[in-house]
Amino acid sequence: MKVTNGVGTISRLYIEDVPGLDPVTVILENFAAGVGRITIICWGEVWTSFWGGMNGNSVEKFFLRCCGEYLADNLSAGNKRTKAKTAYLLRIIEAVKAGLVVESENE
Repeated sequence: MKVTNGVGTISRLYIEDVPGLDPVTVILENFAAGVGRITIICWGEVWTSFWGGMNGNSVEKFFLRCCGEYLADNLSAGNKRTKAKTAYLLRIIEAVKAGLVVESENE
């Protein structure tokens, strides 16, 4: 689902049926070329990050080209990370990337 709100575009992606993960909701906000935010929700936990300099890319394209560790660092900034929580978040990031690829193929 995509909505244009006058300031940019907001998209929502719902990912389910990933083995070992509860459903994942992803909210992608593109405020301008190269400026955006992603919010990921899974099993009552929320991770979010804002990027103001993505080389003109949408948040979707930027997320796909970044490595999982970089994304995990940004998404959990300010939160205490354990090895288990980091591994869990990396699995979610991979599911989000796979969902974004499928979504881009369906457009």
